[in-house]
Amino acid sequence: MKSISKEQPQVEKCNMIQDVNGAIPQTDKQAADIIGEHYQKISNLNFSKEDGFVKRRASNIVHGCSINTYHQNYLFAKDFSIEEFEAALCDTDLRKSPGPDGIHGSMIDHLGKIF
Repeated sequence: MKSISKEQPQVEKCNMIQDVNGAIPQTDKQAADIIGEHYQKISNLNFSKEDGFVKRRASNIVHGCSINTYHQNYLFAKDFSIEEFEAALCDTDLRKSPGPDGIHGSMIDHLGKIF
């Protein structure tokens, strides 16, 4: 059985991060830089032309709804049921700051309790 001594360090600093050449960083900053470079490299996303089309279409729908509601039947101008309202309310973080409409989540929560 191994005894624990106050003289010996019980926790040793260990750094298993390696750069692309296999070198182990000597400082925490070097280790952080290696991690940052790794995530920068793997987080580059490639989108197809079809993805770009979907993004533009979604953006046009959202911006069209908030800018001009007189010409077509827009997504955000449709009626919704109380069940849809309650489901959306449950998925909302009521502590977040208000959006461009200036409405706080707590105001919507209070409105739901009235009905």
